[in-house]
Amino acid sequence: MLDVPQVAQRCEATAPRELHLTPRMQSRVRYFRHIAIHAVARDNRAMANPTIRETVLVVEDSETRIGWFKDRLPSALIASNPVDAVRALTSGTPDTVFLDFDLGPGLNSLGVASMLADAPARLCIIHSANEDGARELAKLLPGALILPYASFEIAGNSIQPRKA
Repeated sequence: MLDVPQVAQRCEATAPRELHLTPRMQSRVRYFRHIAIHAVARDNRAMANPTIRETVLVVEDSETRIGWFKDRLPSALIASNPVDAVRALTSGTPDTVFLDFDLGPGLNSLGVASMLADAPARLCIIHSANEDGARELAKLLPGALILPYASFEIAGNSIQPRKA
């Protein structure tokens, strides 16, 4: 997560010093710098407090993790393999999706992510412990949050960082 001072520093560091800009161009540079800083601040606020929406799909194959999700989200639809996940997605796009990468021997959720990319959920959380797999999913789902399984807690409708 970038913070606003980092973005401002990057804007300043990348601005060419030897260019002689007209006042109009200087104004445009300031405007785009302002837009970039506020976009990062807005995205940081959204990521700081993600909210679970009404319909939830959990794509997970581990019985332990499935139990954990069922305890916290009793009305969630659980898909333990790609076929069940695709079946769930064809019946409608859920508002929130928790997506694991590895779904058993030789199975992964890349096909599920491709379907989600065509009809994205409002909130998609990649909770895979497989870092390479999580990055692959994030390429297909650019708006998704990567939160490894043990790094967060679900309290009501909100997702909170797990306290150490």
